[in-house]
Amino acid sequence: MNTTTFSWPDIPDMRLSTNGRRSLHWSEESGLVKAARTLWRLRLMSDLNRAADTKELPALPWEIECIAVFPKGQRRHDVDALAGAFKPLLDSLVDIHLLPSDSPVHLEAVTYRSLRGEGPLTLIRIQRAGQARPRPDSHGGC
Repeated sequence: MNTTTFSWPDIPDMRLSTNGRRSLHWSEESGLVKAARTLWRLRLMSDLNRAADTKELPALPWEIECIAVFPKGQRRHDVDALAGAFKPLLDSLVDIHLLPSDSPVHLEAVTYRSLRGEGPLTLIRIQRAGQARPRPDSHGGC
């Protein structure tokens, strides 16, 4: 299988965005990161267990596309701000041993997109590095 997509009905905690972290005390940030990593681990494991017959992960190395779909009326965040918000999710891929590490040997590229549409929605697309990436429509559809 070329691409595996995970989808969840919310967006990452934007307090962990690169801009949001600046206003947090280190202990508050630490607690938020721990909670976010736990949430993403549980979601990934649940999705993989539920769809054991249908979810097949591509061979390593991977390219990952992280997409946050913001609903109308909610401010879209800069793409660079999404990197900090999605970091706990990427770390959780290593935590549950889907990735041996998040080094460039196993994870060649991570891209971030901020869309407006039928949200809130988080989409994570995983594909083998070097393959053409499918692009979602303007509403972040799969």
